[in-house]
Amino acid sequence: MKLKVGLDIHGVITDDPDKYRLLAETIIRGGGEIHILSGSAIPNLKKELEKYKIPFTHIFSITTHHEDLGAKVEWIKGLPYMADELWDPTKAEYCKKHGVHFMIDDSPIYEIFFDKEDTHYLKFGGKKTGGGG
Repeated sequence: MKLKVGLDIHGVITDDPDKYRLLAETIIRGGGEIHILSGSAIPNLKKELEKYKIPFTHIFSITTHHEDLGAKVEWIKGLPYMADELWDPTKAEYCKKHGVHFMIDDSPIYEIFFDKEDTHYLKFGGKKTGGGG
């Protein structure tokens, strides 16, 4: 079985980039996948991942996903906002669709949408170092 791990950026990777770089490198080197899931738009995500030197195999933006589906996204001070009922279950839906085994995130809001039979949701993080889910 190929291990698939999802990582959030803001509040997880940003809290300890060295630790998550090591985790990502180890999983990818072992033939697994690292899925980056965040609310920010893809170009911003890629810039942050380059800054922190985080390797990944897949990248997903909640904002880009919903914009592509025609959802109304409001931008306030550079951050995307949309209806919670659209935003909140998106990471769980992505993980289920792509067979992600573990999702590491700092937000307790998303946990209720995860089914442990599909993806184990690991809440981790604490410092708030950015926004964008």
